[in-house]
Amino acid sequence: MGGVYGLICLAAGIGMVVVARPRYGKSPAILSSWVVGQTYVLAILVVTVIGFALIIGALPALL
Repeated sequence: MGGVYGLICLAAGIGMVVVARPRYGKSPAILSSWVVGQTYVLAILVVTVIGFALIIGALPALL
């Protein structure tokens, strides 16, 4: 079940990147402050690391 949660976390991280990308040469209004933008990037990194950790934890042991 952890693998499924990991994939959901990765999908959420990718979705966050897609939402935050600049369109028509302007960044989204929610990311206008640099503090909010840095926090948003940190949240993406945390979600991605948690997703990978859940996927790796769900893999069967090699030995």
